[in-house]
Amino acid sequence: MRKNFADTAYWNPSVMTNKDGKATVEFTLPDSLTTWRVSGWAISNESQVTQKTTSFITRKNLLIRLQAPRFFTERDEVVLSGIVHNYLKVAKEVTCRVQLEGGCLELLDKSKKEVKIKVKPNGAFRVDWRVRVIAEGTAKITMSALTNEESDAQQMIFPVYLHGIMKYVAKGGAIEPKSKLSTITITVPKERKVPATKLE
Repeated sequence: MRKNFADTAYWNPSVMTNKDGKATVEFTLPDSLTTWRVSGWAISNESQVTQKTTSFITRKNLLIRLQAPRFFTERDEVVLSGIVHNYLKVAKEVTCRVQLEGGCLELLDKSKKEVKIKVKPNGAFRVDWRVRVIAEGTAKITMSALTNEESDAQQMIFPVYLHGIMKYVAKGGAIEPKSKLSTITITVPKERKVPATKLE
């Protein structure tokens, strides 16, 4: 499953070469399928400086790209899309699935949690799932594309915000010298968020 999409794959400020001027480093690439740029700078004991830049590509023959907003808001209805790319030499029957975790999103049509499609060689196909935002918090979305040869899955995490605004209500009054108390009436919204409601 692909879920680490860091922009920087590796950084090392001090790599020592051997007597032939060669060095080897090992690292694990993030899960992004993209073109990576590698830059290196070398400084000799005589303060001679050189620099080299190259690039390489990470890819899969079959992949799914998760498309969603950067964040969600309560009560929204949103379309989540999974775009399946098939770079194999033959058409593929693909089983696409979506999984929602965190209790913030619900699938409007639960019968379409799993969708079967056919993607041509070097082709792409978009699968849409409509969801409703039911609570604030953090939503974890996982989409997968499964075939009899190669498969892929992508997972991303999104913030989910409250529907509404923070509202402050100020009330004032006076207590008469001969009175021991005064009554102030405050109307509390019915749909307020109880944990965020306080009296000061």
